Amino acid sequence: MLRNSLSYVCGKQYRTLLFSLLVSPLFSVQTTMAASHFPPALPGDTSIFQAADAPATPPVNDGMGGIELGVKFRATQSGKVTGIRFYKAAPVAGNYTVHLWSSTGSKLAEAAFTVDTAKGWQQVAFTTPVTINANTTYVASYFNNTGDYATTNPFFEKAVVNGPLRALANGEDGPNGLYKYSAAPVFPDNNYGSSNYWVDVVFIPDEVPVQQAAAAAPAASPAAGGKDTLAPAVSNVKPVTNADGTLTVSWNTDENADATVDYNVSAENLSLHAGDNKRGTDHSVQIAGLTPGVTYYFRIKSRDAAGNTVIRPNVTAPPLSFTVTTGPCAVDSSAANFRDGGQDVGALVNPNGTITLQPLVNEEFISVLKSIPEGWSGTRYNNDGTTVNNNGVITVNGTHIFSNASFEPGSSIEFAAIFGAGSYQNIGFSSDQPYSDGTWITIGQANKADGNVYARASNNTEIKIGSGLLGTLHFYRIKWNATNFEFFVDNDVKPAATINLKVTSNMYIQISDFVSSDEGLSIDWMHVAPYATSGSFTSRVFDAGAPTNWGAVNWHGETPAGTAIAIAVTTGDTPNPNDGTWSSFVPIKAPGTAVNSSSRYIQYKATLTTTDKKITPVLTGVSINCSGNSNMAEKVKETLQPSKPAQAASNGKLDVKVAPNPSSDYFSLAISGPADKPIMVNILDAYGRIVEHHQKVMPFTSLQVGESLSPGTYYVELLLGSQRKTAKIVKVK
Repeated sequence: MLRNSLSYVCGKQYRTLLFSLLVSPLFSVQTTMAASHFPPALPGDTSIFQAADAPATPPVNDGMGGIELGVKFRATQSGKVTGIRFYKAAPVAGNYTVHLWSSTGSKLAEAAFTVDTAKGWQQVAFTTPVTINANTTYVASYFNNTGDYATTNPFFEKAVVNGPLRALANGEDGPNGLYKYSAAPVFPDNNYGSSNYWVDVVFIPDEVPVQQAAAAAPAASPAAGGKDTLAPAVSNVKPVTNADGTLTVSWNTDENADATVDYNVSAENLSLHAGDNKRGTDHSVQIAGLTPGVTYYFRIKSRDAAGNTVIRPNVTAPPLSFTVTTGPCAVDSSAANFRDGGQDVGALVNPNGTITLQPLVNEEFISVLKSIPEGWSGTRYNNDGTTVNNNGVITVNGTHIFSNASFEPGSSIEFAAIFGAGSYQNIGFSSDQPYSDGTWITIGQANKADGNVYARASNNTEIKIGSGLLGTLHFYRIKWNATNFEFFVDNDVKPAATINLKVTSNMYIQISDFVSSDEGLSIDWMHVAPYATSGSFTSRVFDAGAPTNWGAVNWHGETPAGTAIAIAVTTGDTPNPNDGTWSSFVPIKAPGTAVNSSSRYIQYKATLTTTDKKITPVLTGVSINCSGNSNMAEKVKETLQPSKPAQAASNGKLDVKVAPNPSSDYFSLAISGPADKPIMVNILDAYGRIVEHHQKVMPFTSLQVGESLSPGTYYVELLLGSQRKTAKIVKVK
């Protein structure tokens, strides 16, 4: 990310300089402050932190806009709070407002800070000092509209005491280290770990006269610099929930970069991923498969062409979160799903995971006594040719079988077949049963043996319909129209090929493999139109686990002209829909229409119709949204917990296995140790400085680290009591 602008290069270099100045162990504080100002202590003034205390990590900006950051504190004696201190993380212009709150969020005082200063400690005085009571919890905070802030995590695992002031330990009166994203000042009531956001108070005990002061400081001067070693800058991070239960996360970068969202229900283990490898500056990533009512945590990640990676929020800061209020809670989208329901004589659940009207021929090729089932005949092309029926899968090799009945124009055939690596393998229509002369239209291969499957016809037309189809089961369809034939592959609604050929006489169906010295041709099932004019399918009963509000119903499929799919639903609070307590089936007018009913159980009925027996509607999936409930939330949390490696190998000792190593992205740590005892995990640079930290990692879990590291050598450090385990890791571009 290089620019010709001198001002840009200087800015980049200053960011690099700032980073190098700030990086030091998380548990230490700097003894000097660069580019900061703090007023001399007034008689009786007391604060939690000293003027030389400062965060050891680089400034953070999560790209979410404004943020309010705070600290919980108490005083051992009554007195007056005359102002607020906070550590300004970056020397950028912005609007700051400081606040004093009660522990329940009542605002006690507010003051604006308009003097633009460099980074470092700032102090803002209230117009009127605020009296506080002894041994009572209060919150001091500041709002920053730019989103820049300082953080150290962990920190408030122990209380910080200075004279009468005490910054509470995490858990002493709820969590400490408070924040909240907002476009305007707000009471901060969120927490991540035991983070310290470096907010302080100016306090005078009652026996000392009240005095006030203000602070300001000059800006620092950046230095010019050179090559691109910094990651893209991120802005406008926006998670948006969609009506279909998905979430779209969008953000911008100041240079071309890829996009990834790491997410999970656990803030400490964002092991699920969605993204786009295409580089750009405007990013949008959609996440599906979410459970409504469950809180998910996430970070966004972008990497530029030079390999520089940015993660927001930073790994030392709390991740962002979202909750999908509604989403698909009842879904049918596969043959296994549909087979759990019931169909009447007019409908058919197909092996390819669709529901259609019942075709005239539904051939499963089941034959107990003969290889060739009733309604079919066959002959050999070669003396060594064979036709084998293996539990309803027919394989022809040097033979062919053909239908005894012929089919009229407008018929269509659909089948599941495996074409082998061979020559002259074909399935389709022919005007004669011997398949020796006349008109024919098939899917298959001639003598090319080039690894492709073709749409073929007797008028010397041959069109490739796909590569990589040989040797595996695929679904094919040939549609016989008035003036042409259309060919489809794997349920695609768009024809893979069209051959213009008008055929007005009846034809037979052929399954043929001419050569016996190569691989054979296998077919699992075949359907032949015309279809029944109507049919219905009743789904399985869906159980939400507890009463829930059912929302939009959506369905997908094909409805050619003259066909239709109608959906109706019924609800109840017992598992038996026929016990007389369930509602009547209520029609859903159109996809996206809400059920607007609350119950534990739900069931739908799909009715398929056609006015032309040669075509059928095709139902491929049905989903019903709901708002979720606590049972569903607990279930998804159990499902998404990281898998645990075997525990027998640890013998109570700390151990870690790293893969991949070296890595250009992240490292996956398989951590083991004494059961049920949380482990502290640090990532150290070559100088022993902590660059990434994770607390309370349970043994026998997998943890991803190092995504934001620059190329170089680092060390994984595990700490548990007196035990310590390290492992070397190498980050490469």
